Amino acid sequence: MELEQTSDGKQWPVSAEERSAVIDAVNRLNMAFDDWDIEAMVAAFTEEGIVHHARGEVRGHAELRRFYDAYKPLTLGVRRHALNHVVDKVADGTLRVTSYNLLVRVAPADEHEQARRQMVSEYDHLPGLFVHAVMVDTLRRDEAGGWRICERFAGNNSLNRTMRT
Repeated sequence: MELEQTSDGKQWPVSAEERSAVIDAVNRLNMAFDDWDIEAMVAAFTEEGIVHHARGEVRGHAELRRFYDAYKPLTLGVRRHALNHVVDKVADGTLRVTSYNLLVRVAPADEHEQARRQMVSEYDHLPGLFVHAVMVDTLRRDEAGGWRICERFAGNNSLNRTMRT
């Protein structure tokens, strides 16, 4: 994915407020996944939002809900951590956030609810890095002034098979 630039070769300027807002939007989506707040997960995307994922391409809120429903069993007991956010402005005014997304298994899938209620959970093999991915989120300012994802690329995934459940 090429970074768009101004005609003189410089990148489009991103304000501190914009940078903070889009990084917060990406991080809030990760927190919604951890809480499995499906309404917040869907609301993080524009109505026509597109997700490019190893499990397929998803377009719009209805497909996103079906995708999440099928994806949920794999994510129980997993927490997400977005790192090294880089924010770039695109010529059309959208902002692109590139980050590393680490999925850490903190509990076996069948014990995820119990682990959420405990102050400390102890396992012989957890926590463990489950997935490392490069995320590229393109966000558009909505009518209310917030930022929502209009396109997400979840790519360059490395999966630790021993952490599946």
